[in-house]
Amino acid sequence: KEETNNYLKVLPYVQNLWLMLLLFIQVELTYLPVLFMLLALLNYWLITKNAVKIGIHFAPIVAFLAIIISVFYSFNKLNNFDGLDWVLQLGSVGLGVILSILLDKKEENQSLKTNYQIILNAWLSIIMFTQLEHKWLPIFWAMTAILNLFLYHKKISQEKNISIVYYLLANLHLGFLSFNYYESKYLAIYLLIFALLAAYIYLASKWIEDFKLKNSLLIYPATLSIGCFLYFTFDKGILTFFWILEALGL
Repeated sequence: KEETNNYLKVLPYVQNLWLMLLLFIQVELTYLPVLFMLLALLNYWLITKNAVKIGIHFAPIVAFLAIIISVFYSFNKLNNFDGLDWVLQLGSVGLGVILSILLDKKEENQSLKTNYQIILNAWLSIIMFTQLEHKWLPIFWAMTAILNLFLYHKKISQEKNISIVYYLLANLHLGFLSFNYYESKYLAIYLLIFALLAAYIYLASKWIEDFKLKNSLLIYPATLSIGCFLYFTFDKGILTFFWILEALGL
């Protein structure tokens, strides 16, 4: 009986390893992140139903392999995703979010829950950074900052610093990189970035009540980034007018 129990404990690991090896050999790289995420979800379901005798943390290990493959594929196809690539990679991120939500219900360690959120955000950010044009990235940073701030406000997330990091990334990108890619026909995009930054400042001032460095991490970065963008982008003769508008807006 003891030998049988040991066999039943080892068998699921062997089956998973065999299946993952088979997928590596037979399936194109672009499909692997989605398939590995589905395998992680399948393991989670089997574990919670007591159908297999393996630890609950085996599911996120399989998911982490999917993330590694996805990141490698994103760098390998730098700025060259087609429609199928976007569907498969973002689909795998969506499956990762579902797995994270399910794991949150079972996980009691708060630091692990935070790590799941950080890893998912970093994964999505790498995909976007390797594929989006630079003029779109500040919009992604700002929108992700607002999304993470909303999750913190609704108590879905306990970590407010994730949204602050994305907000600072949006400001950094806008102030010191975006002027290199500015085209007047895309002016609406930059106005949208300004609006998203303003929306984040407004929401953060309401939703993060225990935030002691609001001016240092909210007002000052936006002032600097927008000011630098205007200085490096527009003719000096109109800068005074734009800076007055910025001051009035702040």
